[in-house]
Parts: sequence; structure tokens; C-alpha cells
Amino acid sequence: MPLASRFVSLLAIPVLVLSAATAHAQTSELPERTAASFVLALGRVPTADECTRFTPTEPQSFAQLLARHREQLQVSPAAQRVVTVKAWQDAFGRTPGETELAVTAANRAGTYTELMKLHLQWLAGHPADYEQVMHRAYRFLLNRDAYPAEIDYWKR
Repeated sequence: MPLASRFVSLLAIPVLVLSAATAHAQTSELPERTAASFVLALGRVPTADECTRFTPTEPQSFAQLLARHREQLQVSPAAQRVVTVKAWQDAFGRTPGETELAVTAANRAGTYTELMKLHLQWLAGHPADYEQVMHRAYRFLLNRDAYPAEIDYWKR
């Protein structure tokens, strides 16, 4: 075998090994990537069945997975409502009323992360409401209202 052919063969082996290892790493990351996409898009981890059904057979980018969730939310008002309620509960510490749900849906429905960003922006502009959220959180977690020093800390 000529020297050039041996050299090419020696270079080809590491390239093949590296590409196989990369493909395996991408495949083994799929369930974790899928689970993370559920958390950011829907505000929850997937069930085992959802993880199996939603994990693509071909590697997809994280952006592609989020786009799939967004598309599903656009065609399923029931799924969008569940995500909207979850984001509202997590941002405001209470279940929204029907009027609040309608206003949120009219303004812009979206993924859990998109809705949370909107809610947090709104709270930043409404300090009295933000303070009520802090009191609800302290009552839920510590069984008491927040002290004035704690309110000041969280406002910063």
C-alpha cells in the first residue's frame, strides 16, 4: 500500500470514530433536550409517554423542538389554556379568572416562557401587585406574610 493511501486510511479512522461518537452523543441528548423543551414551552416536564412520542427520530435543534410546541399550542386551544393558567399561577401565585384568561389570550398566547416574560414585565410596572405576589408566595411557602425588609429586598 503506498504511503499516501496509508496516511489517508490513518486519517479516516479517527474521523469515522469521531462522527460515530458525535452521532451517539446527539442521540443520547434527545430525551434531555425534549424534556427541557417541555419545561420552557409548557411549564412542566413531559410524561414518559410524551417524551417517547415527542422525541424526534432525527436530531433536532432546541429551537426546532420549541417551534413544534408552539405549533401545537396554536392548533390546540385546550393546550394553550393549560399553559396560560400555569404561567399565570406561577407568575401571580393564584389561579386566573375567566376575564384575566381572556385578556391574556387576546394580548398574545404563547409558550410558557413567553407568557412568563410578559407577566414579569407587567409586574415590574405594577409594584403594588408585585408586593401582593410576594405576600402570597410567603404565605404559601412560610405560612406568613413577608416582612417589610423582605419586600424591600425582593423589589431590588
